[in-house]
Amino acid sequence: MVIIAVIVVLTLLSTTTVAQSEAGCVTENYEYAHDKMAEFCVLRGLQDDGRTAQQERFANVAVLNSRIRQLPARFYARFPQLELLVVRNSTLDRLDINGTVRVIHAEGNKIRSLRVDGTSELRELYLRANPIESIADAVSSLPSLEKLDLSDTAIAKDETLEVNSFAGLNNVQELYLVDVRAYYFENEKNRVLPNLRLLDVSRNTFIPTNFDLRLFHAFPRLEVLNLSHGSMTDLSISNIRGDFPALKQIHLEGNDFKCSLLQPLLDHLKKNNVEPVEPSEPEACKLEYRSIANMCCQEDSLSLPMPTPAVPPKITGAPPTVPTTGPSAGTSGGTKASEPERDGSGSDNGHLIGYIAIALITSALVIASVLIVVIYIKRKSQGMHVVPPNDPKENIEI
Repeated sequence: MVIIAVIVVLTLLSTTTVAQSEAGCVTENYEYAHDKMAEFCVLRGLQDDGRTAQQERFANVAVLNSRIRQLPARFYARFPQLELLVVRNSTLDRLDINGTVRVIHAEGNKIRSLRVDGTSELRELYLRANPIESIADAVSSLPSLEKLDLSDTAIAKDETLEVNSFAGLNNVQELYLVDVRAYYFENEKNRVLPNLRLLDVSRNTFIPTNFDLRLFHAFPRLEVLNLSHGSMTDLSISNIRGDFPALKQIHLEGNDFKCSLLQPLLDHLKKNNVEPVEPSEPEACKLEYRSIANMCCQEDSLSLPMPTPAVPPKITGAPPTVPTTGPSAGTSGGTKASEPERDGSGSDNGHLIGYIAIALITSALVIASVLIVVIYIKRKSQGMHVVPPNDPKENIEI
């Protein structure tokens, strides 16, 4: 009986293993986003062998560590109730969007293009860390899209983020464009994203002279703007309610503002009911930087603490005579002459010395002039009475 029981158990286990192998699906709890976990049908090493798999009733499917360039032809037919799709660490270079899927996490693949079958009901699309350059061809087929993450992609053509690239996403509410290596942000065709609430363009080194805040008129409902870690040195938002009529929060940490600019900027934001979000932890500031509201800012030259100068002894008599011999200033054993005090009395002494010097120079010039005149007259007189020795017989008339 024991032998029969063991055979039955082994048969059941074998049957179960074969079923899992044929389906290629293992049910497990999987963390698909930060602090977000759910039960998934996990497919590892998925291959497109051309076979039609039987339908499976999974709403969450994760395709991991697979060497495929695109999803199998009948992938969506296999999961007709699919709502949440995760594709990670694969060689996927084209993402097909089809069926009833509502959320796609496809970070960290090789995706360069999107292909949408018909009109999709997709609500959220996360494509961070893919080499994709454009989604223009898919925009018209994603009318329900609300969240789009294109961070760390090649979406910034010629180092420029162009609002026109997202024209048609009229329902998008959150747009993440972190670290796309953009220097310019433009809206040449005056496109509008009417329902955008959150825009994250952090970790892009925008050039201040080309950062025109009027382009934010394209986002009339924008509530949260993230400009952090952009090495910005200047930001002028004097007309904040004209440029950002609905703005509630702004992130500014990790930039290179001077303290004389940052503090008035924070005060101006608060005065206009915009919260400058403080980092949860104080930033580690470099030398010659200090912290304001947990954000580092560069000390201004005028605001640097000046060392207290040593007060020289007060001069009561004539100014000291500077020696012409002896060690020069800065040499070993040399002594630097004391400077007069830089107060009111020192200033008067300086004027007095100047007057004395002028008087001495004037007197010297007058004496020199008198001496020159005297010498000239004397020599002229002598020249008229001297008889030339070479002709003693010649009569000289005086």
